Amino acid sequence: MRNGDVQPEGVVRWVSCYRDEFLLFLVGLPDHVRPVAWLCAGQVDGVPEVPDLERFGWRHRSALSSVVPEERYTAALP
Repeated sequence: MRNGDVQPEGVVRWVSCYRDEFLLFLVGLPDHVRPVAWLCAGQVDGVPEVPDLERFGWRHRSALSSVVPEERYTAALP
């Protein structure tokens, strides 16, 4: 099952805050592995309107244009 299949159903959520050391211990990852995402699957009671990163003042939401590059290739193809 892919994330794109279950996200519209509301059963997969991204966890934006976690401690690497705890996650490594929790799931038994070797020390040389670094997680890049933690997705939780299952029904939730609710989703806050404001993400925890903003709500607790850890970070503010970035403008989409600042994190999604618009790359353009100007060289002509052979």
